[in-house]
Amino acid sequence: MGRIATFFDNFKFLHETDILAFDSNFNAVYNNEFDSVEIELIREKLEGFRVIDKTFISLKVDLKCKCISVSYENINYYVVVRQNGFFTNEQVNPLIRQVGAFLDSLNIRVLIVKDKEVIFRNKLLNEYLQITRNHKEITRKEEYLTTRSLLDLENFLDMKQSGELVLEMYSPDGGTIVVTEKLSHFYFEKESYFISFNIQIDDVGHVENAFIEESQYLKHVIETINEGVIVLDSNNKIQLINNAALDMTGLLASQTYDKPISNYLKILDSNRQEIDFMNQTKYFNNTALLYRSDGMLWNIALSINSFYKEDEKYLGKVMTISDLSDTKKREREILYLSYHDVLTGLYNRTYLEETINRLDTRRQLPFSIIMGDVNGLKITNDVFGHDAGDDLLRVVSRMLKLACRDEDIVGRWGGDEFVILLPKTSEDEVLMITKRINRSFNDLEEAQSIHGIMPSISIGYGIKHSENENIYDSLKEAETNMYKRKMLVKDSMHSSIISSMKTALYEKSHETEEHTNRIYKTCSNVAKKYKLSSDELNDLELLCMLHDVGKIGVADEILKLPKPLSGVQWEEMKKHPEIGFRIANATPSLKKVANYILYHHERFDGTGYPKGLKGYEIPLLDRILSVGDAYDAMTSDRVYRKAISKEEAIKELIKHSGTQFDPEVVKLFIEANK
Repeated sequence: MGRIATFFDNFKFLHETDILAFDSNFNAVYNNEFDSVEIELIREKLEGFRVIDKTFISLKVDLKCKCISVSYENINYYVVVRQNGFFTNEQVNPLIRQVGAFLDSLNIRVLIVKDKEVIFRNKLLNEYLQITRNHKEITRKEEYLTTRSLLDLENFLDMKQSGELVLEMYSPDGGTIVVTEKLSHFYFEKESYFISFNIQIDDVGHVENAFIEESQYLKHVIETINEGVIVLDSNNKIQLINNAALDMTGLLASQTYDKPISNYLKILDSNRQEIDFMNQTKYFNNTALLYRSDGMLWNIALSINSFYKEDEKYLGKVMTISDLSDTKKREREILYLSYHDVLTGLYNRTYLEETINRLDTRRQLPFSIIMGDVNGLKITNDVFGHDAGDDLLRVVSRMLKLACRDEDIVGRWGGDEFVILLPKTSEDEVLMITKRINRSFNDLEEAQSIHGIMPSISIGYGIKHSENENIYDSLKEAETNMYKRKMLVKDSMHSSIISSMKTALYEKSHETEEHTNRIYKTCSNVAKKYKLSSDELNDLELLCMLHDVGKIGVADEILKLPKPLSGVQWEEMKKHPEIGFRIANATPSLKKVANYILYHHERFDGTGYPKGLKGYEIPLLDRILSVGDAYDAMTSDRVYRKAISKEEAIKELIKHSGTQFDPEVVKLFIEANK
């Protein structure tokens, strides 16, 4: 799970918001800040839709997310990215967060509408309606407007333009009042909003002043908006431009007021053709480019809305400019992640499969495919850890990329397998490429080894020559040829791995090659008394050499501690026979001694570990090794004590005969090693 978590941590970093991931069975495998209710709601949506890149909204909790399908290590996941907060509380809305306090300070009744729902009433309006901010029905309009007025308001909101409405509203005393709602439509962070000033008709004497105040309020509101806002009159002259728009365009307010916008602003489409936005009464483009005054191009979303008086007289336009530079960058990063292997940086299997299908045409023939399998990855992971395995994969990836041509498509197929796609490549050419790959690995120097294991790869190729052949048959042919090659290097690879394991063991522990040679010499003298076969003697040699290989997985501070171990440290040390067993089982040439490695610390009286075997339940080779290893340990210097004499060591063997050691083996050992 560690690497999966790291993979999804990257998504969280890129989106800077909460991330939730499901596997293909809709089990949550990664969660960042989603609670159990949200997870169940999202799972229900996904199971119903089963779609990719679909934004969905649960009206119950105002939960808005985006689902993206991604592939990691040949497994598909659904990644859910939170786009809006979970709460209906108005303070969560980014617009209200910025202007709510200011609107509360005004001496005029104000409300804000989003998606036909009231998301904010300022303090004065709440006091008039006798409702509180935590009112459960803050989004209901029916409670305060008559049926006719509600219909008028709904129709007006559909037009998404600014204007004025006369509405009939219920008053707190149970009667009705007539109000003027002055609604201004605008965009904030690509979302549509209306801000409305609620003026009672009997306040008509103050209407003129209210208009002046409203103008000032709106100017202040527009200045607080993060997106660029430009207000044009009916002649397309700039009447208002907020600071965000000035920052985006690089203009100065003093130079642009009441000047034609065409003198200062150039907007291009995705094909870099200029957009004639001045003649558009309503327009939206989220792939536009802003040509700044300094010559730079910025990715933007451009929105244009015209506004009119009640008599349909055209008054001007409101332009909203949203900076998408960061968004586009993140989209490119997400696209990169979706088509590239996180560990190696090469193309991933999803991209390779799509490319195979895209290029499988007559024009690309002959279409060659190389498949490669990294030698020794599993045993490298088992013996030296996954970090070493990852290093091995990175070295192999780098070597493949360097050995191939720029136009070749190199990718990680999965696990320890790589695929190279070679369209328009003949057999002579693919042979030359495979030789170049093999030569580059053969030329590696010792410094590029991973814990003594030289990176290598077994490769094979297949070719689609004619249109009626199946490209996946060529891929299968490449795989078959690869495995044939792998069998040829198998023995030499295992020999290299065993040598590397010995080196790693000697580096980590106090064991030395001289120590293992001495043990084998004394143990083989005993083994001859039992008339063991040559195969059993070979097994004994391997056991003497690698019985402590599991110490590779024990912390250095425990192995090299210059004093007796504590209880906790001893429990960690006692795990090394099982670690060694797993390592040997993962190495074909060591499988036959895996059980011997597991049992080499069992005691004759049954008090040993890890299984507590007793007497002759313990394999003979382990009973022999137990005596030889103890004898050599006592007669050699250790980090925590000095050696004792051979005579004293023999006395100790006799003393523990029948408890720690097999009495018969002790007797034969003393006789054979006088």
